[in-house]
Amino acid sequence: MTGAIWNLLLGLAWVLLSGDFSGLNLLVGMVFGYIALVLIEPQVDALKGYPARVPRIIGFMASLLRNWYAPICGLPSIS
Repeated sequence: MTGAIWNLLLGLAWVLLSGDFSGLNLLVGMVFGYIALVLIEPQVDALKGYPARVPRIIGFMASLLRNWYAPICGLPSIS
């Protein structure tokens, strides 16, 4: 949870420093924040495992969305 909070804070810092208050800019800031956290993860014990967790969470959410919306869009669902 500490890694997610730091990632959100880095994303918000990006938005504040760039001056463009949009969702896309927040997403860009969070991507840059994630890259920064990946780079410092070996030195910070509180971030252990965070870089490996994020891609798994994104994959899980994509799988859920595909299975929920597959019947609506006519796509084959994943079993």
